Amino acid sequence: MSRLLWLADVARDAGLVVVEIDGWKTRGTADMELKGVINHHTAGAAHGDLPTLAALIKGRPDLAGPLCHYGLGRSGTVYVIASGKANHAGDGQWHGEDFLDSSRSMIGIEAEHTGRASDPWPEEQLEAYRLLDAAILVRIGAPVANLCGHKEWAQPPESTPNRKPDPIGIDMNRSRTDVAEMMRRIEMGDVVVPGAGEGVNAIFATPFDWAVEMGIFTEHTNPDSVVTSEEFAAFLDRYHQRVVVPNLRSAPR
Repeated sequence: MSRLLWLADVARDAGLVVVEIDGWKTRGTADMELKGVINHHTAGAAHGDLPTLAALIKGRPDLAGPLCHYGLGRSGTVYVIASGKANHAGDGQWHGEDFLDSSRSMIGIEAEHTGRASDPWPEEQLEAYRLLDAAILVRIGAPVANLCGHKEWAQPPESTPNRKPDPIGIDMNRSRTDVAEMMRRIEMGDVVVPGAGEGVNAIFATPFDWAVEMGIFTEHTNPDSVVTSEEFAAFLDRYHQRVVVPNLRSAPR
């Protein structure tokens, strides 16, 4: 695998807001053989969506850029930064396997956060984080076990303990559980009922509210609820039986 020219598409197809940073398709060494994803935080400023963007692109005095493949803003916006190798992780170990060239084998996501444990994560940012992780893992055919936090990665026994704290305040075991469920939904082709405004959702955006009132769609009363393919098929069947068929019977002949 060389350049990851699908990075923007995989995030956009997952329903995320995507900003493609100029030059991302040629940024970073074209030398990638993917195994998984590492989650980070930026330890940046307290305000702004992605105030560390320039540093993520250009690097720091002690480390050349790019420093990640994706930057994740506080709003949940995904900034695509580099398609090639990015210097984001350093040497590490995960599940007993050493990845001494980690930046070649792992996609790096830098989420904007101060790095202070007392500062909360915006829910929309956390949701986007999990969804982006899931979409990437499905795309590269890797299990959820190949997702880790930098704080987990940088802890081999011979390393300095607690070398990295990021992403601060995120329970990676719980995150992997949530990501695994999102991966299942993506792989099954599950849908989001009216709200997204595209494809099937656009067709049913108008009938949805009165369908709920009529009891046609009772399992999920939130227009943004995620339902499985089987549940959606059941909804279509109820819609047909309670709306389409009666209308056909009463139509003038």
